[in-house]
Amino acid sequence: MPAESFQIGILTNAFVTFTVSGTAFAFVIFLNKKWANLGPAMKAYAYFWLTTAIVWLGITIRYLLVVNGYFDFNIHFINELIVESTVFASGMALFYYLGIQLFRDKNIAKKMSLLCLAGGVVAIWQFVRSGGFKPGVITPFTADPEYDISFLIIFGTIAVVALILLSKHALNSIKIWRLSTSTKMPYEALYSLTLFIYVALGIIDQINLIIDWPLLVLRILYTAVFLFAFILLTSEEQQQNFLEQKT
Repeated sequence: MPAESFQIGILTNAFVTFTVSGTAFAFVIFLNKKWANLGPAMKAYAYFWLTTAIVWLGITIRYLLVVNGYFDFNIHFINELIVESTVFASGMALFYYLGIQLFRDKNIAKKMSLLCLAGGVVAIWQFVRSGGFKPGVITPFTADPEYDISFLIIFGTIAVVALILLSKHALNSIKIWRLSTSTKMPYEALYSLTLFIYVALGIIDQINLIIDWPLLVLRILYTAVFLFAFILLTSEEQQQNFLEQKT
């Protein structure tokens, strides 16, 4: 593979991941401006997107290191350790969000978040104990590492549980909306839908189910998720203002 072709492909991936990170940060800044009006669930929602923005920044750094010829294991190990630790931090915010939405109880939400933390600690311990990761298949567009199977099992279990709970919340919200006389859209269900799509994409990404240029297409979808969440938030705000003016 020509070195120039390799660098251009990896650099393209770095641009995509940086765009994903930048879009997430922009959405978080937008949420922060409305912080005083956000409830506990939406604040957890904001923290989730903040941690994902940091994750994608770390992945961008990974690719820039590769493009510039920095293959020192210790440098990559530290970067991957930060990335994966932040992934589980995002899980804590996600499970707190789910605890609030499903049970309307902060104590249950905290316990769910702590359970995710416990799983994350074990996973990170496996990450460190196993040496972190192994060099994955390098393609013209990707240079993603392969993780220890124990680490992936813990990650996958937490992610699948999150998908099940997000599905439950979305379906419950739609059911309540259909039975009500409200003219508002089922925004709670749609917010959970954005998280469901993101987590589903994240599972595919983390286990390296897709590599090379198709992975770039997959990652562009992350940006679409952020934009969808932004549209939902602005739409809900506009509808709320309209209803207030009408009354």
